[in-house]
This record gives sequence, structure tokens and C-alpha cells, in this order.
Amino acid sequence: MSVTLRYYIRIFLITGGGFAGGMLFINQMTGDPVSLFEFLFHFIFFGGFMTLLYAPGNIKTLKSLGVSKIAPEHLSVIQKRIIVSSLSKEDVVERIQESRSFSKMNMRIGEDEIQLVSKFSWDLWGDKISIKIRSLEEGLNEYSVISQPRMKTIRFDSGQNFKNVTLIERMLGSATEAVATI
Repeated sequence: MSVTLRYYIRIFLITGGGFAGGMLFINQMTGDPVSLFEFLFHFIFFGGFMTLLYAPGNIKTLKSLGVSKIAPEHLSVIQKRIIVSSLSKEDVVERIQESRSFSKMNMRIGEDEIQLVSKFSWDLWGDKISIKIRSLEEGLNEYSVISQPRMKTIRFDSGQNFKNVTLIERMLGSATEAVATI
């Protein structure tokens, strides 16, 4: 089974099952009769609607970022990359502040970490980006970039976190190791 098909099925089951289960709970609480037909209708209709709403947009976002063969790590909501760059922490902060994508995020600068947090909006639940800095030899720095949703319950994000780490990777230079976690 292809990665994309598994992704479609996952969205269908999570959203359809969650919505149908919630409606079943409401019917139980209000004393309405429980109907298997109604449960299946909610499951299939809402699951199908949400699948068609989320999955194609995420696939399109990934392809626009240069992903030709989609792998499971591309579809994860928690994205992590290790980037080696000659830029200093101050240069990275300056580039983030000048970036159209990241300049409006709240930024906290620590001794060996930069944290970015975006606000909730109509189309996004907000993201947390953590950039941990480790000095290497010969003026190089290793940046460990992790982008994840602010809400821990988010299971799919239309490729936003993949986009975040890809944009930071482009700002900093070339990646030597890329890892995604679920």
C-alpha cells in the first residue's frame, strides 16, 4: 500500500471515527436513540469530507517544496532536521527577523537555543519551532531544528511543519541529516 493511500486512510479513520463517536456521545447524553445507520453516515460523510479537505493540500505543499517521492517522514506532524552551517547564532536570529515566514512569530533567545512560537489563526493551530545550537570545529555550528504543532492532539497539519523546517534549512545552508518523528 502506498504512503499516500495510507495517509488518506489515516485521515479518514481519525476524523470520521472521532466525529461519529462524538455524535454518538451527544445522542447518549441527550437521550436520543442510537442508530447504526446514523453512526456510519457521520463516519463516512465527515471522514470523507475531511480527507478530501486535508490530504490533497498536504501532498500539494510537499510537492511545491521539492519532494518528488513522498515518504512517511514527510507526512509527520513533528519534523526534525540537523543542519550544519557556518552562520553564527546572531546571523540566524537576524535572518529569522528578516524572514517573511518567521518574523511575526514570538521569539525567545536562550544561550544555546532559539524558540519561535506562532499564534493561532483561521487556517493554522500554531507551531512551535525550536532551534538548538551546538558549536563544532572550524567555525561551524550544528542546528537541531524541530517544528511541531502547539497543540499535542494535532495528527495532521497540511505540511506546515515540513515547510517550516525546509525554510529554515534553506536559510541556514545544507542539511547533513534529516529525521522526522510521529
